Amino acid sequence: MPRSLPVVRLLIYTATYQYRGRDRVDITRRGADRGDLAGACLAPSWPIVHALLAARGTPTLYAAWTTYVAAYTEEMRASYRAQPEAWHRLLDHGIQCCNGRLTLCCLCRDETHCHRRLAAVMLAKVGGSNVVYMGA
Repeated sequence: MPRSLPVVRLLIYTATYQYRGRDRVDITRRGADRGDLAGACLAPSWPIVHALLAARGTPTLYAAWTTYVAAYTEEMRASYRAQPEAWHRLLDHGIQCCNGRLTLCCLCRDETHCHRRLAAVMLAKVGGSNVVYMGA
């Protein structure tokens, strides 16, 4: 008997801040502070942002990124525990208002060293088998 594939209801992408599609969600700390509430649950705290920015262009960048990933992951675990409804509201927004697409946006040019990639993976896990992270 053939196995049925899960129905994908939401595709998650990431992009730089300049992206202006209807499915755009600002997940920057600055955006959260300005009141852009849709992506506020995925915004990193200022202390971990400043620590990473201070390491840019230095030999300690790799260590700073590793520290950032651990700190951001813990912040997102706490965010989900404190406000799971905000995470699910974000998923629902992509499904219902954006034709099954959600694009997480941040100021970083390089997605490989940006929280938007980490956030997309976490958000897809929360959404389960009907949510897929597609990349940049």
